[in-house]
This record gives sequence, structure tokens and C-alpha cells, in this order.
Amino acid sequence: MAQRIKSYYEAQLEEKEILEKIRSGEIKPLRTSLTKFNNATFDGMIAGHIWGIVGMSGAGKTRIMSQLIDEFINLPINRSEAVEVLNFNYEMQARRLVLLDIARELGKTTREIYGLGDVERLSDEEFDNLMSRMAIDHNVKVYFVDDPGNSTVMRETIDEFMSTRRNSRTVLTLDHTALTPFGGLSEKDGIQDIMKMFNQSKKVYPNSSYIILSQMNRDIESKERILDPQLHYPKKGDIYGSDALYQFSDMIVVIHRPEILMIENYGPNGVNTEGKVFLHFIKARDGDREIAILENSLSTGKLVQTI
Repeated sequence: MAQRIKSYYEAQLEEKEILEKIRSGEIKPLRTSLTKFNNATFDGMIAGHIWGIVGMSGAGKTRIMSQLIDEFINLPINRSEAVEVLNFNYEMQARRLVLLDIARELGKTTREIYGLGDVERLSDEEFDNLMSRMAIDHNVKVYFVDDPGNSTVMRETIDEFMSTRRNSRTVLTLDHTALTPFGGLSEKDGIQDIMKMFNQSKKVYPNSSYIILSQMNRDIESKERILDPQLHYPKKGDIYGSDALYQFSDMIVVIHRPEILMIENYGPNGVNTEGKVFLHFIKARDGDREIAILENSLSTGKLVQTI
């Protein structure tokens, strides 16, 4: 079957409709509490866009994704959107992601909630309140896929999920690319296949948006780069599967914690790294390519922008 040919006039009418809906408020971006995230995008997550979030192990990729999802659903400015989320969580179990949400909400560490080690345990009243809360959260529209599947299986899952939500505002996430089975393909071709699948999906389901998590290559940890402040900042080539992720993403941010690498003074300006997380927006198709400095409260799941 031949591909459909669309005239310039038809494309113009489609964009005219989108512009009118944005102006009237019928289409709204999903805002975050991090202004530089909003500045790097269409003032937040807009339908049809793909965000790539990249970082070393332990940098906080899953936590910031969890925070973004929570804000898409619960920030007052977003609440009229009735967002639903499908999370392909191949790294952490769904129950652990739920625990991160609870910890962030309560301002506690996961160790405090479990009551393990030398931390102060929840009081009986706090624990009973927690149990009561967890028994009634059946209305949260977040869904999980724990078992890894290749791009074909993922697309079938998306189609099934979206079959009753074609007109709903949905966010689909993958945590993360390296843990997705490539079905015999090379690493490069496998990630290309995954990103093509998400790109096709966003066209079929125009009210959907995507957050894709990926690792960084080990070069960022090399002695040469640790010792030379001019080489501290991450770049495109540091991204695992960089070509495909970069090609298909509308925005890519690297979340970096240089203190993990024992770097005390970061970059050419020698910024002190203690308790800080750095966001490097290395691709921003519709916004500003900046660096954001966040307060690192990862133990309770919170990232707060300071600069």
C-alpha cells in the first residue's frame, strides 16, 4: 500500500488547529516545578514530544522521572489534564517506585519507612496512617510494566493500553534503554529500533508524550576528564546509544552528580558540588540549552532548583 501524501495546505490546517487550541487553553503543556525544564521545552511537556533523561548509575534518573510524573499529575496548574501514565520500568520493581513516591510525599527516606538500621522508625500513628493511605490509592492513574519486552512487544502493549485512551492525555516512560531486550540486534540497532517505535507511536496517538531514560558511557568517569575541569561537562557522545536518542528526542537533559566521581569543584567555574545535582540540557529543540543547579535531596526523592 502506497504511503499517504499530505499537501502543504493540509499540514497548515493541522498546525492552525493546534495553535488555536493552545491559545484557547484547550491544549496545555504539563508543567514542572523546575523552571529550566520548562524553559528548555514548550513551557513543559507537550503532547507528541519525547524527552530523553540521561545519567550515570546513581545520578537520580529514576527519581527525577518519578518527580516529574508526580508533578504532571498533582501540580495545581496540571490538574485539569487528567493525566494517565504507562511506565515500562525495567530497572526497578513497581512496588519500589511506589515507595519512592511515598517517601517523597512524607519527606522520609525509604530506610525510615522500612524502619531498618539506625534510623528513627515511623511512629505507630505514622505507620497506621501510611497503611490507610496505601489501601485507598486505587484511583491513581499510573500503570507499570515490570517484565522487559522488545520494541514489538512494547508497541503491542502500548496499542492495548491506548485502545481505550486514544483521546486521553497520556505519558509513557521507559526506564531504561539498556535494559530493553534487543531481540538479536546490536546495541546501536536495538536502541534505534526502540526510538523508531516510540516516534511512530506518538504519531498514532497524538495526545501521548514520552520520557526515555538512558545511561552514560564510562568515558565520563575517566581520570583525564575528572582531573581536567574543561572536560567535566557531559556531551552528546557520552550518551549510551547517543545517535538514536539524540535524533528522536525533542529535549535531552543529562542529570549529573560530579561528587560521585569525587569532583569537589565542577567545571571551568569551579562550582562546589556538595549536595548538588547538575542538569545539562544538551538538546532543546524548542527552548533554551542551559545548565540548572539543583539541591540534592535524593534521599527523600526531592530535587529543588536553586540556579
